[in-house]
Amino acid sequence: MAKEKKQNIVKELCDDIKEFAKKNDGLHTPVRNLQEQEDESGYDLKLRGKPKPKISDLGGDGKGGSSDSKYATTDYVDKAVSGLKEEVKVIVKDEIAQSEARMSQKIEDSEVRMSQKIEDSEARMSQKIEDSEARMSQKIEDSEARMSKKIEESNATMMENMSKFATKEYVDNALLESEARNKVFVKETIAPIIVELAETRKENKENKKTLDKILGLIEELNKKK
Repeated sequence: MAKEKKQNIVKELCDDIKEFAKKNDGLHTPVRNLQEQEDESGYDLKLRGKPKPKISDLGGDGKGGSSDSKYATTDYVDKAVSGLKEEVKVIVKDEIAQSEARMSQKIEDSEVRMSQKIEDSEARMSQKIEDSEARMSQKIEDSEARMSKKIEESNATMMENMSKFATKEYVDNALLESEARNKVFVKETIAPIIVELAETRKENKENKKTLDKILGLIEELNKKK
């Protein structure tokens, strides 16, 4: 019973290894062939580049008389599985290294593209800033030119107006007009007062001399004007 149980365990293990080899064929696993032998319980595990492990434990009665149990020894299975693990580790490590190399290259390429895009963007923004500054400078120059022209025109108009006041004829005419306006103002202002004083003189005989004197002065003043 013990011998049969060991054979079943080995058969299950070999089946698992064969299934593993089928699923991981893309990883170039070292397991290339699990050939069924003449008898149903015998399996030959071939490892790439590895010699078949020597059988040190024949199992059963220890004489190796049965061909059914020649691959069912603990030593054989341990060495086979150990060799498989080592080669799988190497393959997986190599695949990881290649994947990391590809990812590193992709990251470098992405960084190069992003750096180029940033440089292009900065160049475009710099050009836009330069164009904007040029437009603003031109607008400022145009505005200053317009303001200078307006100031010149205003100065010319002011000088022309001032030149009118600088002539003797203009000043004389202005004085005559002013005197005429003053005479009219004085006449219009004093006339009612004279009338009122005359009426008062008639009614108030006591102050007649004083009022006559005042009226005389006013009349004299009007004559001088």
